[in-house]
Amino acid sequence: MPVHHSLAWQRRQAFWNAADDTFDVVIIGGGVQGACLFDRLVREGYRVLIVDRGDFACGTSQASAMLVWGGLLYLKQFDLPEVIRLCEARDRLIGQHGRGVDRRHVSYLFGDPVHRPRWVIRLALQLYWLSALGRRAVPVWSAPLRERDFLRDSSVRNHVRFEEGGLRSSDAMFVFDWIDRGSAAPNGVAMNYCEATAGRYDTPARHWQLDLTGTLEPRARSVTARWIVNAAGVWADAVNDRFGIESPWQQLLAKGASITIDRLPGHHDTLVFDGRGKQEGLSLVPWGRVSLWGSTETIVDRPDTGWRVDSDDVTFLLDSLNR
Repeated sequence: MPVHHSLAWQRRQAFWNAADDTFDVVIIGGGVQGACLFDRLVREGYRVLIVDRGDFACGTSQASAMLVWGGLLYLKQFDLPEVIRLCEARDRLIGQHGRGVDRRHVSYLFGDPVHRPRWVIRLALQLYWLSALGRRAVPVWSAPLRERDFLRDSSVRNHVRFEEGGLRSSDAMFVFDWIDRGSAAPNGVAMNYCEATAGRYDTPARHWQLDLTGTLEPRARSVTARWIVNAAGVWADAVNDRFGIESPWQQLLAKGASITIDRLPGHHDTLVFDGRGKQEGLSLVPWGRVSLWGSTETIVDRPDTGWRVDSDDVTFLLDSLNR
């Protein structure tokens, strides 16, 4: 009987056997940053290759809380230009990716004791709303809180409701859909389980020469590119080292651990709890049949350390959730 291979298998074989090895841009890393840039450059007419040594969105991009923020935390540093830029990016995602991103209500809850003066939060959220040029709903104080029934009385003395963005399905699916759309164009090529093992810049020719190796199959080939984009996320420093690139920047890595519980009846909005120190910014996010509680923010020195959840993480998350 004839063997019928999947379209994905045919695409992979076509890539490894292709004679044309020239691209305008090669993006290393198939997470949300690489996916966004891949889609944008392909739509602008560049010939682009995106590669990932694992599956697309296999790193940090499959470990989010499915929220699309507009840079609210940057108000703490009074970085208004960055807040305005991120608000615009969030709203553009909501407008252009309606199937994957929608509006999401967030309730900021003041407990007992109150850690921040309410007027400070009121002023910050009004400024946040103005930074988005009024594109999101106006923050509302003491709106009906549907989640009050399952919260301790000490957890909610007052609250304010505002609007952000959120993913409809999951973070990994959102990234995959972005990459899949770009790879459907004739000038876009997407290859997962494909690692850039070496690279060198040819100064006279003014292009990069990359050696690519399959991580699932014993295949290899070389390609050339005018530009290389390092979108490897937490592994960006390791990619720079492999290519002999000395960057003036170094990543500060933090581990964010969350837990999931069965979604509580009446849990509709994302709840953010007022707090200090390790308690600051903890949130309860509804997602399908579960609620996500977290996350921790622990500085780590290596990416592999950031993927391990230890007993201290679990104890902190359970204790804070019970409170």
